[in-house]
Order: sequence, then C-alpha cells, then structure tokens
Amino acid sequence: MWLSEPLNLSLSHNLNLVPEIPRLEADDLHLFCFPRVAFESHALEDLYLEGLSREEKERARLIKSRESRGAFIQSRALLRWLLGHQLKIPAVQVPLAIGPYGKPHHGLHEIEFNLSHSQGHILIGMARGAELGVDVEQRRPTRRLDALIQEVFSIREQQWFKGLAEEEQQDLFFRGWALKEAFVKATGRGIAAGLSRVVIREDFQGFEAIPEGDPSDYQVFESGFSTTRMALVHRGQNRTICYYRGLFES
Repeated sequence: MWLSEPLNLSLSHNLNLVPEIPRLEADDLHLFCFPRVAFESHALEDLYLEGLSREEKERARLIKSRESRGAFIQSRALLRWLLGHQLKIPAVQVPLAIGPYGKPHHGLHEIEFNLSHSQGHILIGMARGAELGVDVEQRRPTRRLDALIQEVFSIREQQWFKGLAEEEQQDLFFRGWALKEAFVKATGRGIAAGLSRVVIREDFQGFEAIPEGDPSDYQVFESGFSTTRMALVHRGQNRTICYYRGLFES
C-alpha cells in the first residue's frame, strides 16, 4: 500500500522533544522529508550539535564549507532523533557507524535506514529488516546534459528524452537520477554499480534490469514537489509507506 498524500509532522529545533510518529512496525516503511535549515546563529547550530556524538562533532568541525557543515549536522541530528525514538534510547547513544562502501548503519541491527540531502531538503527512510536507499535531488540548470544522459541512462531510456523541451529533459533527468541513486544506495555498493546498468521501467514503478539479481525484488516509491524529486527503493515485498513532510512550527 502506498500513501499518496504526505502526513504533516510538526517540527521544533528542540530535538529533545519526542517526535509525534507511531512505532515502526515490521511491515511498515517510514519516509521523512525535512526542510534544510540555515544556521544563522551559533545558538541554533548548538541545538542540533547536542544530539551528535563526539566523533560527529569533530567531523563537523573539519568541514570547511558552511553549507556542507550545516547539512551534515542537521541530517545526523534528525536521523539520531528518529532512531533514538524508535530504539527507545537517547539520540546521542545511537551507535552509528560507516559501512565499507560509505553507507551509515548502526550496531543494533534492528532498523535499516538511509538518508540523503539536497540544497533544500533532507530525506530519511527507515524500515525493519529491509535493505533500502533514498535520494532527493533539487532540479538545477545542468551543463553537458546530453553527455550526462548518455552516461546515466541506458540506450533504451535515452529514447525518452527525444523530442522533449530542455526543461522537460531536466525534469526527467533528475527524476531518473534520483531513482537510480536510491537503488545503488539500497544495495550498499554506491555509484560503482553503474547507473546506466540500472534500467527503469517506463512507468517508473520498478526496474527492468539491474547489474545483479532479479529487478522484481526491488520496490520503488518516488514523488516530487516544486523543483524537488525524491525516491525510495527497498528490497522485498511491498510495504505500507508512511510519508511525512516536516514543517517547522511558526
């Protein structure tokens, strides 16, 4: 079952508050889309830093780009906030680690998760006992679009772009890019899998071909709003997806 309409999740910068979400059940999948925050003051940044581990704080300190540092701090703080709620432990005690291909995981092996962030949003997916990957992309003017289409899409998929206006090509490119990125993140192998070898069905409801295995093993959910595209891919049978859009309290 796919929930087509997002559920509003009221947010506060105080992540000590308990999130108003139900328990993640075995046949559920939770997807969260949060707005990115610009840390215009140290006080606001410190609120998010409170939930990070010592190692994450040090990693954040070493990130030179202010935008990249803010994205890392906010995305990790929100991830810990959600995981801590589901695991019933303080957010700072969630034992996050990085896998061999750069995919974060935690040592409790109870909840699988994945996260992605773009210029304007943070996307987090969670499930019990299911490999999953998520990706969020902000549509933006792209140079060398023709070359990128040939690099990312299979010969069959490239036919979809024929006869489209440039803006339509941009929309289709980022829609397909997000779905392919979500797939390779679900497998944990990253972009080395070869995006052009991940062939999307024409209805965007699954995959026609993948580098290894049966494409029918993977289920997809993809959506968009304004200039943003998001995608989630998970392995196994269809699950009930609870899709939350975070909104900061006024």
